Amino acid sequence: YSASKFKSTYTQILGEKMKRVDKKFADIALIEPLIYNKSYYYVSQNDSEIILTKNLENWILKCYKAAKEMNDFLKV
Repeated sequence: YSASKFKSTYTQILGEKMKRVDKKFADIALIEPLIYNKSYYYVSQNDSEIILTKNLENWILKCYKAAKEMNDFLKV
């Protein structure tokens, strides 16, 4: 898994959060708040002109591959 590909593609990780986590994860959740997430989705901010370029297909594939790597990582 390449975190650098993901970080260069997506600006935020969002999702619905739990109000509490299991006590065994409480210390970790203070360091990494994403532990509270029930679900994840990723946000990528780009210029709207990307839709009109010939590179649109490559951009979509880049986003897909970065998200797939993250999804595969989260499934483990």
